[in-house]
Order: sequence, then structure tokens, then C-alpha cells
Amino acid sequence: MSKELELNKNEDQNRLLVSALNRRLQDVSLGGGKKNAEKQREKGKLLARERIDYLLDKDSPRIEIGALAAEGMYAEQGGCPSAGVVVVIGTVSGRQCIVVANDATVKAGAWFPMTAKKNLRAQEISIENRLPIIYLVDSAGVFLPMQDEIFPDKEHFGRIFRNNAVMSSMGIIQIAAIMGSCVAGGAYLPIMSDEACIVDKTGSVFLAGSYLVKSAIGEDIDNETLGGATTQSEISGVTDNKFPDDRSCLDYIRSVMAKTGKLPDAGFDRIKSAEPVSKADELFRIMPFERDKPYDMREIIMRLVDESAFDEYKEKYGQTILCGYARIDGWAVGIVANQRKVVKSKKGEMQLGGVIFSDSADKASRFIMNCNQRRIPLVFLQDVTGFMVGSRSEHGGIIKDGAKLVSAVANSVVPKFTVIVGNSFGAGNYAMCGKAYDPRLIVAWPGAQIAVMGGTQAAKTLVQIQTSTLKAQGKVPSAEEEAELLRTIQQRYETQMSPYYAASRLWVDAVIDPLDTRKWISMGIQAANHAPIEKQFNVGFVPVIHESTFVHPHATITGNVIIGRNVYIGPGAALRGDWGGIVIEDGCNVQENCTVHMFPGVTVVLQRGAHIGHGAIIHGANIGRNALIGMNAVVMDRVTVGEESIVGALCFVPEGMEIPRRKVVVGNPAKIVKDVTDEMVAWKTAGTALYQELPARLFAGLKPCEPLREIPADRKVQEGGYSTWNETRKTDV
Repeated sequence: MSKELELNKNEDQNRLLVSALNRRLQDVSLGGGKKNAEKQREKGKLLARERIDYLLDKDSPRIEIGALAAEGMYAEQGGCPSAGVVVVIGTVSGRQCIVVANDATVKAGAWFPMTAKKNLRAQEISIENRLPIIYLVDSAGVFLPMQDEIFPDKEHFGRIFRNNAVMSSMGIIQIAAIMGSCVAGGAYLPIMSDEACIVDKTGSVFLAGSYLVKSAIGEDIDNETLGGATTQSEISGVTDNKFPDDRSCLDYIRSVMAKTGKLPDAGFDRIKSAEPVSKADELFRIMPFERDKPYDMREIIMRLVDESAFDEYKEKYGQTILCGYARIDGWAVGIVANQRKVVKSKKGEMQLGGVIFSDSADKASRFIMNCNQRRIPLVFLQDVTGFMVGSRSEHGGIIKDGAKLVSAVANSVVPKFTVIVGNSFGAGNYAMCGKAYDPRLIVAWPGAQIAVMGGTQAAKTLVQIQTSTLKAQGKVPSAEEEAELLRTIQQRYETQMSPYYAASRLWVDAVIDPLDTRKWISMGIQAANHAPIEKQFNVGFVPVIHESTFVHPHATITGNVIIGRNVYIGPGAALRGDWGGIVIEDGCNVQENCTVHMFPGVTVVLQRGAHIGHGAIIHGANIGRNALIGMNAVVMDRVTVGEESIVGALCFVPEGMEIPRRKVVVGNPAKIVKDVTDEMVAWKTAGTALYQELPARLFAGLKPCEPLREIPADRKVQEGGYSTWNETRKTDV
């Protein structure tokens, strides 16, 4: 097939996917159907989506959360389109808000399990972004036949009202309009808001309706007298104001929002927006319809970012993940994207597109840290099949490097936004900020696939398991039966991989037209900008000791650990064997201006500017430029010292040590010795008391930095994590 023909095929198929998406959205917009809609209109009520359209600013951008929620679910109950509630982010009187409107055409607005989950998601978005939230209430309460799946658990119905209270304490604006029934526990939602409005004749709020009151206490009373607008606004004072109809109630809310003050924002950088230079609709041609085909993710990025400008980070390193800075609708963003074409590393290794290798995980981890340092929101473009497997990757520490990336993503404090453009499989989903990693918004393109692994691999694995089970029971399936089993499992699995399956369960917030991606990200950052970042960025433990860390005495550091700038390692850290002292094993990298205190046992690679404390023993080290080796240190064999370094007075320097002539100062009287004797080592080992007696002026340059995070004394830092001291193997101590 020619290249042009393939591109045309991609475009045709991708546009068909978007057309299918639009048809689904059109279907769910009808709610419970035309018949039920007419019943609502006969009562003088607007429908849920009509209320939202009237409330929001005309022609303003908006995005709908969970439009496809509960699709294909609750078939026995007649279905529940959009989970019976409409959630939209938009602007009201120029102020960005999130609006939650019960759809009374769907089972009278009753709450199904997915209704609760969707309401909680709306509140989560409001809490994370400090967005004002407006509830348009019109609900008959819990759907009783499924009460066991919605009422008692932590993330069920009651969590809504708990969130009401928490949001109020956070100062998040909550306004409610009672525009229909508001019954039982659901009555707390509007009344726990800052302000509760009610529409006369159609709105009512009570803990128990007239039928339940009759059966419980024998009182005959109608709903209007029991809890209608007049009763609750003029007698009980439960609601604040009543209005003659939906429109006047919504006009009042717009008036209230127009008068709200502005709070401090997060300060994310934004300039005037610019369209991509590359045509956005070419996305349909570039994105392969067949999910296993390679393509260049840079071409996707060029059609999403302003002026198609992408400042790439470490372009030639870790090439299966693209990282870089750009702008989307004027907002500064950091982009982390899976590269889907096959690449070749500088080491000559061919790397499969969409796969995370150790070098790409390392690059992405560092980039995410940089974005947190600079307060730049992160955008993840997922098309990932997982981490690289096999002996070469395992020996190279893929799990350790993957853990770094997962830790960086999990602890990121800047807002994250995830777009699943293609595959989202296995641990790759986690590392690229899947739903479990708290993206502010997560959306999928219509051709996306989400699963623990690819459909074919998973189906074959499941067939093997089921076949083995049957054989264990004495049943040997025929080849035809195995083929049928494979077909059935593969069909079911492919259904579960669909983005619509994920959207129906709110694993993603929406399935979107690729051309709407810029709008979703821009509105998401606009929402996030309402919430100043209060939490300090801290990646927790990864096998990297970062800048300005204080490592307590008696902590152990071992095995390919990177030690950042200005690290202070306490005296006597890491007891090892008979020597004691600081143990930093081969392969460690102590970067600029690190202070390593005295006592024997240092085996490191030391970069320029390192400061080796008085009395340390240096063995097998490569010491970079501008190093300072303190007094009474023992410089042992296999040591090189970089240019412009100082080897302190009274140091023991072995004969034949490589010392460049250029600007290297060997202290006077440094001693040049042929061998480091046992007596010298013993003398140095006895340095504990000596250390206490040395004049303070000798340690003037060894003051610890201000600690930002601490590695406690009973911890052991090593490849893959740290364990408690008691769990340390003898060979490591």
C-alpha cells in the first residue's frame, strides 16, 4: 500500500470513529426519551441540559464530564443515560464553574451507583481546582432496588454530603437550586450548600414524602404543604429564596456569580493563544487506524501546540518518550509523550516505539521534576504498550527506573492532564499518569484502547489458563473448542478495551474528538489555575538522593545511587564490616559541592567540586575538577584527580597516582607513599576520638545544608528501594 493511500485510509477510518462518537453523544443527550421530556415540559420545567445552556454564558467554551457514564449498564432497569446527571464545566457571568444537573427524564432523577460516582467526580474536580459548583437538583433520591450498591460504602451516596461540608470549610462556593423533587438524604445536598434557591410549585425538599409520612406516623399531608417552596422559604427557613420558574431562579444564580470576588490563583504562565502552524485536521491522517503500526508522535504534538513550537528535552536520549516545553492555547505546558516509531539509541540498541525503556523512564522522571520545580502543568499523551521486558532490561534495572518514573508522577504537585491517543496498557498506563495517578482531567480519543495488556496476548493467556483448568478436570478440549474459546474471550476482551467501556465506568472523563484536545487541556489548566499549589514537591524515595538532603549518621548508601548537589552525609554514616564510616559503593555519583565527612571507606565516582572531608579513605574513585580532598585523608589505589583540584595537607597520596599538572595543588607537606599500610588504616580507623578533638576551623567548610528531606538513621538506601536496618543482608552491612 502506498504512503498516500495509507494516510487516506487512516483519515477515513478516524473520521468514521468521530462520527460514531457524535452519534453516541446525540443519543445520550435525549436522556430518558422524548416522552419523559414532554412530561417535564408540561410541568413548566426546563430539561437538565436546557437549564445548563440557560445558566452558562452564551457562546462560551464548555466541556461535559462523563457524558457516556453508565452507557451499556443497568439494562435490566431500562438503562441510565449519562448516569442520570449532567456535569459541565463552563462560565457563569464570566466565572468558571462546574454545574451538576439531575436529569429528571431518567427514572425521575433517581440515583444509581454510577450517578453517585459521577457526582463525586464532579465534587473532586471542584475540590482539586477550587472551582465554584452549582447544583441544579431534581431527583427522587436513591434508586431503591439497588440501594445496597449506592448507600453504605465510603464512596457511596453519603460521601456527597461529607464533601459538601469539607468544600464549605475550604471556602469553595456552592450554590443549589431545587427545581424538582429533593427527597430523603438527598435533601442535605442543597441545604449544605452556601445558598439554596427553590422554584415555586415544582421544587420540594423533605426528609420523607407524603406517602412515607402517612405510613410512618399516620399523618395525611400533601407534598407541597409538607416541603414545597412556600413552606421551606417562609415557614421553616430551610431555603433562602423562592422563584416563580426555572429561568428566574437561574437568573438569580447568574447575578450572584457576577458579584463574587476573585481569589489568588496558581500563577501558571499564559500568553496570547496561537493556532498550530501544522493543520490540526491532519491528525486524522497521521494517527494509524491499526493500533500496532508505528508513527512519529512529534507530528501529533506539532498539531496540538501553539505555533507548532516544541522545545524538546534530551532529544537524543531516552527516545521512546518525548519530553519538552510548549504552549497550548497560550498556557505553558510540559509534555510527556510516548514515541511510537522505532528508534536507535546511541549504544546501537533498537528500541520499539510505545515501549518504556530504562533511559526513557530516567529522562521522563527528571523532566517531571523540572516541571514541578518551575510550576509548569504537565500534559501526558499516552500511546504506551508497557515497559520493556527480557533479561537485558531486567539486568539493566528496568523495575528500578520504572519506579522512579511512577514515583515522580505520583508525587507531582503541578496539575496533570492525560490524553489517551492510542494504547494504554499495563504499567505503562500508571507511569504515564493513568486514572489512578490523579490527573485533573483524563480523556481518550475514539481509537484508544485501555487494558492490562493487548487483546491478542491477553486472550491467548486466558485460553491457556482455561484449557489447563479443563485438563485438570479430565476434560481435553478439541482444537475447534479451543478456537471458539479464543474467539469468545478475545471478543469480550476487545469490548472491555474500548474507550467507551472505560467512559461508561468513568475511568476516563470523556471520549473526545481529537480536534477538541486543545480546548480540553486549556479549560483544564484554566480550572487548575484557581487553586494555588500549597504542597511542597517531594518525590519520596527513589534511588536518587536529591539536592539539599541530610543523610543521618548510620544510614547506609549503596549501589548505583545518584547523590545530588549540596548533600550532607553525616559522620559515621553507614557502618560496614570492621571499618565503620561512610560507605558509598562503586557506581555512586556524588555531584557538585557534596560534603562527605570523615572516616574510612569511601568508594565513589566524585564529580567536579566535590569536597571529601578530613580523614576519609578514598579508594578506586574518579575525582572530577575543582575537588577538595581534606586533611589527613588517605588516597588509595586506582584514584584519578581532575584539573584544578586541591589535595589537602598531610594527605597520604600513593606513588603513581594520576594528577594532571594543570592547576592541581598538592598540600604541603602531603606524603607520597608507595603502599597504604595496615598501620595507616588502623590509625585512621581510630579517628573517632581524633575527630572530636580536631580544631573547629578545620571543619569550617563542612556545614550541612538546610535539609529539605531526611533519610533516617535506621534506613538503608540501595537499588530498588530502601528497607529497614534489620532487613539488610549481611553482605550489605
